[in-house]
Amino acid sequence: MAADISAITKYSELVASNSKLRTEIWNQSVIGDARERNAFKDFIGGEGSGKPIVEKRDLAKGGSEKVTFTTVAPVRGQGVLGESELKTNVRKINFGTFDVTVDLIRHAVSWTQVLQLLRFTGKTIDQLSSEIMAEWYGRKEQDDCQIVLRNTALANGANVVYVSNRANEAALLSTDVLSTTTIEQSKQSLISNGASPLGLDKGPMGSDVPKFLFFAPDQFIRPLRSTGTYLQSLRDAGVRGDQNSLFSGKYAMWDNNIVFPHNVVIDTADGRQGSPLQPIAYLGTAIASSAATVITGGGKAYPAGDGDYFAYFPGFSWKTYDAESVATDTATKYLMIYEVSGANKGKYEIVSYLQSGVHSSGKQITVTRDSFATPTFAGNITAKAASRMVQAFSSGAVIMPCTIGGVILGYGLHLGAEALYYAKGSIEVERIMHWDDFKTESGDRAHLQAVGVQGVRGFAAYKDTIGRYPNFQLVIGAASIPGISPEPKTS
Repeated sequence: MAADISAITKYSELVASNSKLRTEIWNQSVIGDARERNAFKDFIGGEGSGKPIVEKRDLAKGGSEKVTFTTVAPVRGQGVLGESELKTNVRKINFGTFDVTVDLIRHAVSWTQVLQLLRFTGKTIDQLSSEIMAEWYGRKEQDDCQIVLRNTALANGANVVYVSNRANEAALLSTDVLSTTTIEQSKQSLISNGASPLGLDKGPMGSDVPKFLFFAPDQFIRPLRSTGTYLQSLRDAGVRGDQNSLFSGKYAMWDNNIVFPHNVVIDTADGRQGSPLQPIAYLGTAIASSAATVITGGGKAYPAGDGDYFAYFPGFSWKTYDAESVATDTATKYLMIYEVSGANKGKYEIVSYLQSGVHSSGKQITVTRDSFATPTFAGNITAKAASRMVQAFSSGAVIMPCTIGGVILGYGLHLGAEALYYAKGSIEVERIMHWDDFKTESGDRAHLQAVGVQGVRGFAAYKDTIGRYPNFQLVIGAASIPGISPEPKTS
């Protein structure tokens, strides 16, 4: 006899009435919680929604299969006039396609029976595993969105805008922080490349004013609040009182661009920290001298860990499907190691690395150290002149991408509609389990248990009929990191 659902008031009674409901409830809980933990949650929608990220599900697709999207080019030409023949002047419809490859992604956490019996308090295994897996799945979804767009722009080049219109990263100065001028220039680049706006507002005479989204870590956006033009607009055009953005900490729209700061939190996980748009790592094993060429991550908490500490750093082979071929990058990149404690607090060193030097797991990077006696990296020359260059660092020192001149790098994404396509396959989120060793007679507990999550999904930037990525720009400039203040590069 079927259970009377209307009479059930407890979760335990619900799953007892139908054992399959436990898995279904767990799956739906992870789906909902994971999306809420994604900073892009308000910017994801279906086709035609006008959102920056387009989500589409194809239930027929499994691992390492492609979901194909079709694009159509506009038509030009003069047409014909009067009695002129048309049939020999007809234009063909120009189609283009781009693929999003979906693949199976899985992750899990495990525990022993002793831990379950003696240490769990307040939450059940179902609750705790659901929360942990939702956080991981949501964080991975958020990271994939940012990295696919960032790496596409870095590989393509045409989608990169440097603050102050600099020619490249090496030319950036410490003063090249985000400004209203950069937002306006980036918007013009989007419009000229044919970006689809998030919406159109109307000017006083009915002209269209396209709307876009500027998304970046708060450390990258924060200098905007010190820009005279921006501050003046908040004083003159903003609301009066404590709701004004000057006091509330909110960011007002600029040139019809939504300015969205992503508050990046450093947590206690044994793995990558920061964000793909503001990578940061903490030195694991202390560096005693200039002889060391391998730097490890993990900080003081995990000095010998195997986490993906450098996964956000440019050059790491981040994949969204197993057979993906990451483009070879031969450019030299730079890191700043900055001491944050002890006698050498505030001192630092610039080191270089290549893509080939980034460990496949992300746990370490092989670097080239500069000469302390006669440094050649501009940032080290400046640091030594100020007596701030050192080559010994304690565990926990901060590591950040920078330029050869010692300018800490930050990134922002300027997005129009349909900048990124997010394809889902036959499985969205599904609970997976593993049991090992002896189980209880009822079968609901084993000595070693593991619970995880799996899904089929993929990501790709929208590509038009001539191979451009029109709907986004990557803005690169100097970042302002609290507590980190190297000698400024001024020329």
